[in-house]
Amino acid sequence: MEQDPTGSTLEWSVHPVKENLRISLLVILFLVAVWVGTYIAFHDAIWVILAILFLGGSLLPFFTVTSYRMDDSGVTIRRPLTKVVREWARVRSFYPDRKGVLLSPFARPSRLENFRGVYVRFGSNREQILHLLKQRVPSSDAAETG
Repeated sequence: MEQDPTGSTLEWSVHPVKENLRISLLVILFLVAVWVGTYIAFHDAIWVILAILFLGGSLLPFFTVTSYRMDDSGVTIRRPLTKVVREWARVRSFYPDRKGVLLSPFARPSRLENFRGVYVRFGSNREQILHLLKQRVPSSDAAETG
């Protein structure tokens, strides 16, 4: 993690597949089993290719490095093929859990948070990230409960 001397910018990367090798091995074995099962069930390579594209694509964030940056303007999340920028003005509350924090555009809990918010993984920077969020997000009671 990189932090500037003023403490207003944090940069870090997270690679979930390297965090827990046992879980990673199980995920890989599951994927191979699904792909082999797909081939056995349909005897057609096109279905296996579709299974690889859909299942592999949905798990892409698990297998690739995600880079995060929190600065004075907001949060930037970089993954292969995508970049998400969320300005602080659009973050009204946040909800930490064990592995990361959900940045929500709603001041109160809503069912739409998982679709409209962004999830930021902590990596090994939980305390620094929560401290910065408490400074940036106006009066979020959710941060106090996490």
